Amino acid sequence: MLLFCFLTYTDIESIGLWNSFFEHIPISKYKVIIHPKFDIYRINYRFPVHIVQKKIPTISKSHISIVSATLQLLKEAFEQSEGLGTHFFFLTQHCIPLYPFHFYEKMLTNVNKSLVSCFQYTSKERYFQLHPHMHKVLNYPQFVKQQPNMILIKEDVELLINHDFRQYFQKMTCPDEHYFINVLLYILKRDIIKQQTHFCNFNIDRTQALNFNQYVIKDQFIEQIRQKGYLFLRKVSVKHLPKQIQEYILDF
Repeated sequence: MLLFCFLTYTDIESIGLWNSFFEHIPISKYKVIIHPKFDIYRINYRFPVHIVQKKIPTISKSHISIVSATLQLLKEAFEQSEGLGTHFFFLTQHCIPLYPFHFYEKMLTNVNKSLVSCFQYTSKERYFQLHPHMHKVLNYPQFVKQQPNMILIKEDVELLINHDFRQYFQKMTCPDEHYFINVLLYILKRDIIKQQTHFCNFNIDRTQALNFNQYVIKDQFIEQIRQKGYLFLRKVSVKHLPKQIQEYILDF
């Protein structure tokens, strides 16, 4: 079972594409879990959705509440999977898939490690915003950051929800760019695949997500980022992608 975990403001965008993505897929193969900041309406959803029961109010990107909301989302997704989940996709409101469902299912069959992006971080400011205890665990050259979206295996999700290290990251700028990757690597000592799963910026060294609109999203663009190994596209700023693009993505 694949778990699609969305951290959103309200409803999932590009719902037409997601409806087609899950169409004809047995519900035993997936679950969709949403942690919305505000109300969600689910008017146009053609697939079952679970809304988190305990919503964590998020304050800003530079507040630890973003990490807390992500952990709560993963926790309820883990509970919803009833032990059957294999991979947890951490997604946001404006993400779209670059392939049909069966591609991810087949690709992940033999993947037994989490996929998380990993960048060396050269600013000492954020390293020294860590709790001093963390300086005993990792030194400055080891300190890394990530693009927040990722694909986690069940074992790593269980470890993350059962071991809380937020106190060491709560005074940081953009803690969601540092918490999961550093906790997995240096505290939990997990072996991960250092791969960025979501395309977000033409500058591959940056984690800041650009806005991609319908004038950018063409067949050639989708193919280019596929060839670079990306699995999703972040921050698509249109609710209704052209039908041609939806068909191109899902006919792979």
